[in-house]
Amino acid sequence: MGVPVALTSFEREDDRIGFSWQSPDREGFVGVARFEVIDAAGNAHPLGGSWESLSNSVGEGVRYQHYAAELPEGVEPVAVRATQAGVLVEGPWVFDLPR
Repeated sequence: MGVPVALTSFEREDDRIGFSWQSPDREGFVGVARFEVIDAAGNAHPLGGSWESLSNSVGEGVRYQHYAAELPEGVEPVAVRATQAGVLVEGPWVFDLPR
């Protein structure tokens, strides 16, 4: 996509994980999503079924994002991976109202 994304902080508390990242605010780019944690054996474990917080804001040309979720039981992560990037798709979109 040509938009660099950098992890800026990481928090781990018991069975929860939180992380923040940032990227340049580029037209059409709304961030990354759908997260997995990777364990030491290289296995991927999806996050998101019980997410606690998600934020996405822009300030002074930088997009700031934060995500926090409960870890899958028994998983000890060594890395986190985003598997989806969001991009704006221009409309216009017209939806007929129900009668």
